[in-house]
Amino acid sequence: MGISEIASQGVYAAASPGTAERTPDNKLGKDAFLQILAAQLRYQDPLGGGDNTQFIAQMAQFSTLEQIQNLNNTMTDMLSFQYLQFGSQLVGKNVTLNDGGQTVQGLVDKVRLTGGDIELVVNGTPYTMDQIEDIGVPGSEPEIPTGPSGSGEAEEA
Repeated sequence: MGISEIASQGVYAAASPGTAERTPDNKLGKDAFLQILAAQLRYQDPLGGGDNTQFIAQMAQFSTLEQIQNLNNTMTDMLSFQYLQFGSQLVGKNVTLNDGGQTVQGLVDKVRLTGGDIELVVNGTPYTMDQIEDIGVPGSEPEIPTGPSGSGEAEEA
C-alpha cells in the first residue's frame, strides 16, 4: 500500500484493514486519562524509575478533571430543574407558539419532563419551550378602543 493510499484512507484504516475508520470524540474523559497514566507506568524505564513530581502533577490533573466533570453534571441537573420550574409557572397561562411557521395559541394544560426536555402541553399537543413566542395571563388581551376618546365606549353626541 502506498503513502497516497494511506493518506486518503486515514491512518487507522491502513493499520487495520476491514475495520471502520476511527472518528475522534475530541474529548478526553477520566477513563482515557487513567489509560494514559497506566500505559506510562507500564512502559516506563525500569532502571530509571519515574519522576515523582510528574506523577503527582498528573494525579492532581486527574483529580481536577474529575471535579470539573462532577461540577458540569451538577450544573446540567440544576439547569434542567430551573427549566422545569419555569415551565411549571406557565401552567394556566395563555401562550403563543411557533409550530413550524404556524402560530398556535392556547392555554398551557400541563408541563412534563420527557427525556430531559421540558414539554408544554397546549390544546392536547406537546410543544418545546423554544417554540414560545408570547406568554400572557388568561383574559389579559388588550382591548381595542372603539370611540375617539379611546375609552372603549362610544361617545354620545
